[in-house]
Amino acid sequence: MDEAYLDATGLARLFGPPEELAATIRAEVFRETELTCSVGVAPMRFLAKIASDYNKPNGQTIIRSAEVRAFLDQLPVQKIPGVGGRTLEILNGLGVRLAGDVLKHPQEFWRQQLGERGLWLFELAQGVDDRPVTPFTPPKSSSAENTFAHDTRDPAVLRRWLLLQAERVGADLRAQGVRGRTVTLKATFADFRKLTRSRTLSEPVNDTRSIFETALALLGELGLRQNLRLIGVGVSQFGERPRQLSLLEPDTPARPKAALDQALDAVRGRFGKGAIVRGDLLDFDE
Repeated sequence: MDEAYLDATGLARLFGPPEELAATIRAEVFRETELTCSVGVAPMRFLAKIASDYNKPNGQTIIRSAEVRAFLDQLPVQKIPGVGGRTLEILNGLGVRLAGDVLKHPQEFWRQQLGERGLWLFELAQGVDDRPVTPFTPPKSSSAENTFAHDTRDPAVLRRWLLLQAERVGADLRAQGVRGRTVTLKATFADFRKLTRSRTLSEPVNDTRSIFETALALLGELGLRQNLRLIGVGVSQFGERPRQLSLLEPDTPARPKAALDQALDAVRGRFGKGAIVRGDLLDFDE
């Protein structure tokens, strides 16, 4: 998790004004993790997110209600979360460079140009965003990815990265107590071209070996002819799927695939991540 929203409505009497609360949050994060963070405060969610990017990596930006209109009038439209790619091309073609430019056209104009997305953009340009802060949303996927120090297509190197990432994802799934049926491989080539491949399994998994072997098979299907600069593994579609039992299955169930992984999780949880390492990852420089 690299960002989060906090609805601070009514907290001023407990934690002080917005700038004081923001400073407290930053100080507490650093005290607990020794990591810096930036904080944005605004009357609505999308502006708070934009504000959080303004004084990275260790600052805070406050946009008060009276400042919203002036801020939006000078805000580059591509800074609005969700505006990019084709939408940005259309906006630039219409002479829209700033959020304030959106209001030069009526609501119906934007409905005709962009449909529902146009209505959404028209509202944001006015400083209207009624979406509440949702305290918790169950995760729908788990993934890990790495950008290499040097582009590569060496099968041995890529194999070790996939194993390391499968370990991370598997450990996260087991910690959540969930399994997933779809394994996805993500790859970014040296020319920044991106590609994903997925495979849906017959049974949900959370063991490292199943995740790794599936990702490795997906990598093999790519037939790499160009170096990669990034590779990643993800698992989604959580939940058990009803299955038809067989009369020929043995009375004693096989040992769960994740038994070894759970033992590794327990050791690492008590003694640290480096306490025990798979042989294939010995001396592997991340």
